[in-house]
Amino acid sequence: MDFFETLFELKPFTVISLISTTIVFFILFSIFFVLDLKEEKANVIDESKKNTAISDNTYVNAEDMLFDFYNQYLSSSINETERHALIKKYCTNNMLETLDILYSFDDEEGFIIGIDYDPFLNAQDFFPIENIKIEETEKNKYKISWNDTNNIMVMLNVIEDNNVWKIDSIDIDRLEQIKKDVADYWKSKNKPNPKRFSE
Repeated sequence: MDFFETLFELKPFTVISLISTTIVFFILFSIFFVLDLKEEKANVIDESKKNTAISDNTYVNAEDMLFDFYNQYLSSSINETERHALIKKYCTNNMLETLDILYSFDDEEGFIIGIDYDPFLNAQDFFPIENIKIEETEKNKYKISWNDTNNIMVMLNVIEDNNVWKIDSIDIDRLEQIKKDVADYWKSKNKPNPKRFSE
């Protein structure tokens, strides 16, 4: 006698009870399974939040470094001091010296000498990044784009510095002219350009 023959020989109430118990069991099992997956996902997010801007990380490749840099750089949980430390951690001395020029600002006069936008974003304001894309266009040169659009993107050059991947330069329009303008300005003031990053 197989299972179904035995089942149909039972009283209707017993059959309904068995079916109900089985359904309840599968529903509870499904709920616990989904909750367990959510908990595992939450733990992964919590672990990533523990990474601070100045933590010591090593990266297998430049893409991982750039992805981590941008996720931390745009995080709402870090302040300007931590963002400054993040830049110093992920950039070479060459990039830091370039940033001194790009972010040149006359504190006494109160106006910008360099650029008035963030070179890492090619934009003036911080904004949430979605669907960040990091593409190597040629050796050690990367295009960063996001939010499913190519309207805003950044071209970065990276190098391996003491076995650590770092940002070495950013492609910026008129960079040489900006460098000349900043140098001329501080020369006219008979002062050196302030070192905001390379100090």
